[in-house]
Amino acid sequence: MTALSHDPLIKIRDLTKVFPIRRGVLFTTTVGSVRALDGVDLEIYSGETLGLVGESGCGKSTCGRVILQLQKQTSGSVTYRGIELIQQSRSQLRQLRRELQIIFQDPYASLNPRMTVGQIISEPLTTHGLATRWDKRQKVTTLLERVGLLPRHADRYPHEFSGGQRQRIGIARALAVQPKFLVCDEPISALDVSIAAQIINLLRELQRDLGLTYLFIAHDLAAVRQLSTRIAVMYLGRVVEVGLADEVCSRPRHPYTRALLAAVLDLDPTVARTKKHVLLQGDVPSPMNPPSGCSFRTRCPWAVASCAITRPKLQHIPNENRWVACDRIDAVDPSSESRLLM
Repeated sequence: MTALSHDPLIKIRDLTKVFPIRRGVLFTTTVGSVRALDGVDLEIYSGETLGLVGESGCGKSTCGRVILQLQKQTSGSVTYRGIELIQQSRSQLRQLRRELQIIFQDPYASLNPRMTVGQIISEPLTTHGLATRWDKRQKVTTLLERVGLLPRHADRYPHEFSGGQRQRIGIARALAVQPKFLVCDEPISALDVSIAAQIINLLRELQRDLGLTYLFIAHDLAAVRQLSTRIAVMYLGRVVEVGLADEVCSRPRHPYTRALLAAVLDLDPTVARTKKHVLLQGDVPSPMNPPSGCSFRTRCPWAVASCAITRPKLQHIPNENRWVACDRIDAVDPSSESRLLM
């Protein structure tokens, strides 16, 4: 799958992550497994934001952590600038992590409550030997101002800040080592709407000024559309649609993408009355026992008997910068538009 003419910064091929389920205390036995990632193919290009969306439990966060090698894949390949990350030693990964950083979902749990903000931000500088004892304070001050905080905040502790301010501290910590790629693991899901908008604007400004590349993981489709260059939609550990953000949001081609967009609350009553809704049947299948063939078929209103046999692969849509994993794509009406609140 190639979206742009140049080589991708990060290339993911057939990525699989299986978590074993064990029982027992002294003598444990494996009684099953959960396929959090089930053959994910993605490409992330330098300077872009790839939005990764889907329901809770679909594997979004696991994908981001495996890319950074915070969790090891069961199989598959993750390359960064042509370097196969799984083949790197711990010391080599440590050097690469200067360029690969993460912003965590919970802005409080990700900060050490016993360290001051200055100590939290300066810790990666010390770890990677990027600052002397004397200029560390100046770098911390610069980073705090970069994310919209004050220099005096360096002497305070995380519990003294609001959720939005704590997320800014987490962003400053990630920026300390001058990374090239950031995994934003649902960085606004725990924030109020107005604060979330401020964080999105901050991320946009940082990307413009520093040339950053983002993998933006979220379930808020309106926020994803505002920030993303392209959007990838995940369902039950698989990517089912990838395309330009505006195209995916205005003309979704996969039935699951249509259902996600139809569920977005629209405050315009005229649009809300005319919006076409896609009603899904049943609950999300268990990743311990996913359906055969197309994993979405048990809830898809367009499913037929053959969907239970063949697992659809991502296929390019002619004349579009779009890839969709659906064998029934011709049966899905692409003319109906879904509008997101901007």
